[in-house]
Amino acid sequence: MSKQNKKKTRERKFHLPQRNLKNFIIGIVGIVVLFFAIAIPVQYVSNYNKNKVTPFASTIQSVGADNIKYGNSSTIQDFNFKISCTTYNDNTGSVAFKFYAYKNENTDDAKILTNTYKVTLAMCSNWIKVDRTSSERSSTIATDETEALKSSTYYKTVTISSIPNLPKKGTLPFIKVDSIPLYVYITYTTIKNGKETVNRFILEYPYSEYIVGATGGIEK
Repeated sequence: MSKQNKKKTRERKFHLPQRNLKNFIIGIVGIVVLFFAIAIPVQYVSNYNKNKVTPFASTIQSVGADNIKYGNSSTIQDFNFKISCTTYNDNTGSVAFKFYAYKNENTDDAKILTNTYKVTLAMCSNWIKVDRTSSERSSTIATDETEALKSSTYYKTVTISSIPNLPKKGTLPFIKVDSIPLYVYITYTTIKNGKETVNRFILEYPYSEYIVGATGGIEK
């Protein structure tokens, strides 16, 4: 191939597209699509950070986060703690829970002072701002699970109100919010060598763990 033909071939390979109306429209549409592809996720992340809530924020502030242990349903070793949702009504925003505690192989009656504990519940969510906290309830640790379920001395019920309706699947682009985590703040006092210690726990329960046995208008 002659030098002249090679030059023409290179010129054909690197020529710019023609400036016509079609290419102009495609370019504008591409810019708009790119803008929304970036702007929408950024907006949702910004909204998430703005709405972010901390379970039991005032409690943590008053006692200090370093004095609280975080965990799940198996974190407490001194006794067994059980909680489940008995009613979850999306229509009224009312959610009821039942909880109780009973001794296990680690329970030391001489260690746990007065054999009692206190519980506060909270339902919190960030993508949709939810921050609902119950009042504090006190209860007694039962000898076993059978005893715990026999009397309200051991089992307690707590209701959290004004839970918002969650968006149905597909309502929010990129984000699927179909449940709200439950947080449990538990405190109890132990004594060792004459020194009393307040044990503080914040346990997190996903929807799949606390919803066992729930009834009443659940729409998921």
